[in-house]
Amino acid sequence: MVDTLFTVYNYKDKFDSRYHNIRSFTIAREAKLIGTRNGFYYIPEDKEEVLWYTTRNSVLTSDIILSVFPYKDGYLIGTYGGGLYRFSPAGKKVSHFNEHTVFHKNSFSGVTSDGEGNIWFATSLGACMIDSLTGAFRFYDISNSAIPHNSTFCCMTDSKGRIWFGTSEGVCFYDPVSGVIYAGLFPEDMAAVTRSVRFIYEDRQGYFWFCDEKEGVVKMDHTLTASIIIPPGTFCPVTR
Repeated sequence: MVDTLFTVYNYKDKFDSRYHNIRSFTIAREAKLIGTRNGFYYIPEDKEEVLWYTTRNSVLTSDIILSVFPYKDGYLIGTYGGGLYRFSPAGKKVSHFNEHTVFHKNSFSGVTSDGEGNIWFATSLGACMIDSLTGAFRFYDISNSAIPHNSTFCCMTDSKGRIWFGTSEGVCFYDPVSGVIYAGLFPEDMAAVTRSVRFIYEDRQGYFWFCDEKEGVVKMDHTLTASIIIPPGTFCPVTR
């Protein structure tokens, strides 16, 4: 019996994802937007189009697309080392997000939104907040906040509205009430296995899951004290 739970996405003979290293994607009503190591794809199936944007045919200066996120009437495109861009479906055009030099280079990876509609990025310069209405921005780095390291890999909004960040030197969160980033959250033994977190998730029961680059997965309760460590290579059954 062939397992049909998962199938590889492809669109006719125009695009087959099995031949790409997929780094990010967004499934929108009007199209699929897919970020790969070889550029950005915009696929409006109802128009039977596959548009492919790279450093060779657009203003992109990096072909590694780390993030894709809805923004106003288009999308934000974050790259590895090449900065942040806008994509306009109406104009079918990629443009620079902002003329400031920080957006023309550096990496823009994890992305989330907060209760005010602002957009947050995990970047190689720290945590970046972009006002969704005005486009104004602010970076939180080691010089102006308690973020453990500027090299930030992921971000996530939890059920309390806090913005979590995984960095190369530990985990922290931004508290929207106080407007402050808090670090040093875990007991000493847990801090050692959440040093380089690449993904953070909160499940329906309120447990936090921290995926460390080398140590495996750490599951913590809402008090951030009780934990379970799931080391690499350990089988963990899926629960509902």
